[in-house]
Amino acid sequence: MECHYRFGALFIFLQSFWDRQDKFKQWMISDDWESCRTANEEQHDYTYNCLTSKRWSEMELVLKAVSLLYSVLCFADQQKGTSISGFLPKNLSSIDDICGNLSHNPDLGYKLMLDKLMEVIKGRLQYLVNDNLMIAGKG
Repeated sequence: MECHYRFGALFIFLQSFWDRQDKFKQWMISDDWESCRTANEEQHDYTYNCLTSKRWSEMELVLKAVSLLYSVLCFADQQKGTSISGFLPKNLSSIDDICGNLSHNPDLGYKLMLDKLMEVIKGRLQYLVNDNLMIAGKG
């Protein structure tokens, strides 16, 4: 459960950061930014480079991939009395959506992300269906 909450907090942080990217970009070129007390420090330049770089597309890639996983985790968390038969279709649907979000882009980063996600998701489903719950149901 702790992993779920850490994952959720990280997702919400990334989504919030993504939603405010225009404000960050505006701030980076403002007089307030240039005259802040850390203006002559190394972290100031590093922050500027991060927030004005083209790495926003990488953040978008991560959000496209994990937003659907986050919705599955929220579903599982909200459905206290749900069974595997209620959870599995939601999970499988999100897998199809993830593949749809990431497979249509020719960028190699998208394919690598999709391959890694599918490896992790399939491993978790294998554990959930075969190694854990089905054995418990036989007992």
